[in-house]
Order: sequence, then structure tokens, then C-alpha cells
Amino acid sequence: GWSPLFNFKVKYIFDRDNRNISNPKDDYIGRSILLFGQVTVQPTNELKVFLGYEYSHWSEDGRNGSDAAGYFPARTQRHTARAGFTYAFGGVLAGYTVEYFHKNLLRDPEGGYYNMIWNVWRAKGTVEVAW
Repeated sequence: GWSPLFNFKVKYIFDRDNRNISNPKDDYIGRSILLFGQVTVQPTNELKVFLGYEYSHWSEDGRNGSDAAGYFPARTQRHTARAGFTYAFGGVLAGYTVEYFHKNLLRDPEGGYYNMIWNVWRAKGTVEVAW
């Protein structure tokens, strides 16, 4: 039947880099969180269809700069939606995935940096053969 399979992932990363111990202002601290969920259904023995969403957030203190100018933070958020399928025929597995992601990179304008925004559609087709 169409019994759904649910996949979830949560990931947290803390990264500290004491680049220059003699200068406490030159210290990078990064925090990242990723949340992911996907549902997959298999309407036939050969066909699997999936739909998923991923959210990630990076918070970086001291990401850009120099001793003379100072160090500035950055924040990044990304939303990704994906859909696709795989089809198995004998020893051949064909798949297709389409994704859309929206990403914001927010940086401190005092450091001479500007914000960036991405809106990207991408697709990937694969064929695997076993013999």
C-alpha cells in the first residue's frame, strides 16, 4: 500500500576557533542548526516518491574582518524544499530530484560587507546499474 515512511534529522554544531590567543577580539564562534523532514511513499514495488523540507541556520561571530578593521558577524538561513522519485526496473534504478532553496546571508555593513540572497532551482537525474 501507500504506507508512508517518515525521516527526520536534527543536527547542532558549535565551532570555536581561537585564531589569535593574544587578541581576544580575533575569535571565531560558529553555531549551526539543521532541521530536516521527509516523507516517502511507495505506490508500487518499483516506484518510490518523496517530498522533503530542510531548514538550516548558521550564526557566525567574528567571521570576517582583520585586526585593524575589527571582526564582524554573519547570519545565514536556508530553506530547501525537494521532491522526487526513484524507479527500479530489474538491475536499473533511475531517479530524479528537483529542489528549490532560498538562502539569506546577512552581514554587518560596518565591515564593508553587503547582504546576499539566493533563489535557486536545481535538478538531478541519476541512473544506477547493477549486474
